[in-house]
Amino acid sequence: MSESNIEQILTLVSLGAFILSGIFFGVISAVLNYHWTRYGIEAVQVKKIKRLYFGVALALGIFMILTLLAIL
Repeated sequence: MSESNIEQILTLVSLGAFILSGIFFGVISAVLNYHWTRYGIEAVQVKKIKRLYFGVALALGIFMILTLLAIL
């Protein structure tokens, strides 16, 4: 294999991993959001948990996108 073939394969694998992790995150977030809303005891505490979870997720998502753009 030449170096350009390996580079193309790595690019496709990284793009596929990004898409799969995005889908996985979306499903997990939907499930967690449903459970927090449905079974949450205190609305204030559930709001704090959601804010923390989605804030960290947003930061990690931005970092993933920047990393993907650096790879491509």
